[in-house]
Amino acid sequence: MGFTHYWDFKNDNLPKDKFDKIVKDVEVIEKYFKENDIVSKNADCSFDEPVKLADGLGENEGVSYSVTLQDGNKTDYHSFAFNGVGRLSHETFALNEGLNEWNFCKTARKPYDLAVCLVLLSVKYHVRSARVTSDGGNEDWQHSFELYKTLFPKRNVSFKFKDWVSGDKKNDGSLTIIQN
Repeated sequence: MGFTHYWDFKNDNLPKDKFDKIVKDVEVIEKYFKENDIVSKNADCSFDEPVKLADGLGENEGVSYSVTLQDGNKTDYHSFAFNGVGRLSHETFALNEGLNEWNFCKTARKPYDLAVCLVLLSVKYHVRSARVTSDGGNEDWQHSFELYKTLFPKRNVSFKFKDWVSGDKKNDGSLTIIQN
């Protein structure tokens, strides 16, 4: 069963400064799920298990980061990837600095879908020109919208998906930001 999210960047490029801000958000999101037993309330999520994040293969606990190390310290992030754990994994969510051509992640509504949605909200927040679409709509993402405000309360924004009207570039069904 498919349930997929899509994203792309202008010129397929994610600038390093924006990528670094997204990585900081991912660390906040990862820590939150590690410290709290949060069950996804996104619409049609039929799993009653807490969100747990693993590397891209769904094997080792936690988000995997590609970093430059200097004297044993992380100095520069280049990419990150995560999935659900074990049988609750599906497709890997991955993002890297620089070139990002057509991107998608099929989560099949497994619990880690909530983390994917939160990261995509951060992508949209930091890269306003990014285009984020989904097989789901506002109702499907409601828990993500609410949890984002909890995790990042100083960001005075809300999100919603635009209506979709065939041939209308303004109403293309993509995620948009609403200033509060």
